[in-house]
Amino acid sequence: MQIDIKNIVDGQMNGEVVYVCDFRQPDLNKKAIRKVLPTKVLIVSNAETKERINYSESHFVELKADGTRKAKIIKPFDNTGFRSYTGEPVAVFTEEQECIDYFNQQCDKVLKQLNIKKMTIINDIVREIEEVTNLKI
Repeated sequence: MQIDIKNIVDGQMNGEVVYVCDFRQPDLNKKAIRKVLPTKVLIVSNAETKERINYSESHFVELKADGTRKAKIIKPFDNTGFRSYTGEPVAVFTEEQECIDYFNQQCDKVLKQLNIKKMTIINDIVREIEEVTNLKI
């Protein structure tokens, strides 16, 4: 089940283990805004870190296979926020497979756009080749 990010940023779910993911690349000429592979994390209060976490009372700490914490922190929102706009949140799920499925859907959206871009570029090159070929005497 997907979890509403509001429950996390309000600190209501501290101590819970969940799965997070995010992949968005709205501008294909630039790198992805955020690439968070499906990851098992612990929701932790910001009081436990020295790092500044904007727009939230909690953050995510990646977990090792044995369930212990890694040093890696995942912020709830990306860096597109400005003043009163928080930015886009990561997707949060209770089940790993739901997280993987959602991540794959995000990847498929970008792949579809990239394939359209690829075909456009190929068609432009083919047109240029034909144009130059027709110039020959």
